[in-house]
Amino acid sequence: MDKTRRAIRNFIQNRYSRSEFFSVFRGFDKNDEEGSFLKELEIQWDEIDEKGAGALEKERVWKNILQRTGASPGKRTISIWTIAQQAAAMLFIPLLLTSLFYFYSENKDCRHVAYAEIQCPMGVRTKFVLPDGTNGFLNSGSSLKYPVDFVKSRQVSIQGEAYFDVFHDKSHPFTVQTSNLNIEVLGTKFNVTAYEDDLSEQICLNQGSVKVLSKDGKPLSLLKPDQRLILDIENKIYRKEDVVAKNFSSWTEGKLIFRDESMQQVITRLSRWYNVEFELENEELLNYTFRATFVDEPIEEVFKLLAISAPLQFEEQARESKSNDEYQKRKITIKPDLKRLDTFKK
Repeated sequence: MDKTRRAIRNFIQNRYSRSEFFSVFRGFDKNDEEGSFLKELEIQWDEIDEKGAGALEKERVWKNILQRTGASPGKRTISIWTIAQQAAAMLFIPLLLTSLFYFYSENKDCRHVAYAEIQCPMGVRTKFVLPDGTNGFLNSGSSLKYPVDFVKSRQVSIQGEAYFDVFHDKSHPFTVQTSNLNIEVLGTKFNVTAYEDDLSEQICLNQGSVKVLSKDGKPLSLLKPDQRLILDIENKIYRKEDVVAKNFSSWTEGKLIFRDESMQQVITRLSRWYNVEFELENEELLNYTFRATFVDEPIEEVFKLLAISAPLQFEEQARESKSNDEYQKRKITIKPDLKRLDTFKK
């Protein structure tokens, strides 16, 4: 009992070890209302009063739990164990993940299925760890959704870009869903790019193997390391090519690598990376391609280096503040450098 008590206490105080985390996780998963774990959990709940939370605070927390699990206190009696099962994500997932999150339920076959969603704001990158030990990164403006009962159903959906280092579990395959593709793996490392406003989705394999399928389950390709699959969303066609996979996951190390990428691709990635808006003054600028590597460079340095390789000028527009003293997103205008244009044509 002392070990269980210590694990729960450290868990609540967000200073638990890995073994204590899985001890608490298994406690929820046992589904035994008469077990010692539940009794110890009830003791911890009662001790909230002794720590100064008070009845009003406990009532607020309780109402939030009921609301998020879709339960109604006036319709049926809910034991603390039922709440612990349905709202486990609220208890420990926020402590495990270093990102913005929210939780909700979806009614499926008259059952409430709890989900967790990690959101990565624009201009930052976030590391995540899933309950099965799978870890990875979310890129700027991305989100990752998965069921709270994750160890039994290793299925996630991604909007944006993510890098996965999947924990190997032969009996429980790991599935990544995008808007247009399904990716099945056992244990591997790969990068997925699937932003809603992009014209394509991409999977790039670093290690292991992945099976790529259409949304209706039709097998499309089996990827090997240093291969990339690109899906043309509009035309519903795909191609596979050999690449240097580490270049496509280098963003997890703070690197921006461009390899013969078009101006449009460059400004799209820079916009997400630095959370800025770009405006092209002349469409002829789209004809330029770039090859460069940036490592944790401020955006001003990136502009200087890009201007060396092409006749470009970068001008920042004045930023206006709103009524609440919040400034608008930075806007950068890209213009041709007319004085240097002839030199580059020669």
